[in-house]
Amino acid sequence: MKRCSILHAIEPEMKGYLQDSLDTSENPMLASLWPGEKFKELLDYVFVSNSNQGKRPQPHEMHCDILKPQWPKDCMQQNGPNKKCMLSDHFPNSCTFESSATKTLKETH
Repeated sequence: MKRCSILHAIEPEMKGYLQDSLDTSENPMLASLWPGEKFKELLDYVFVSNSNQGKRPQPHEMHCDILKPQWPKDCMQQNGPNKKCMLSDHFPNSCTFESSATKTLKETH
């Protein structure tokens, strides 16, 4: 990607079922805010510098997942798609980075 080369960075692989943090088909709260509209978009990006200027070791394993937080936890299973179950109009992503010099570092945005 052009933005990665400009930033001298790499982007972790996105794993899991969800690939977009803004998704009207997966988030009833978002769909209720935009009736009749359908869209999917990734809002938050995570980049890892690949510059050798830093003293931190590069991760040997890294990936991100889009989370789908709901409350109560089984709300959608009990009630079906329901905007009251959703905690936000968009989903956060959680990224895991592992390097040989450190334990797993997990960061959520």
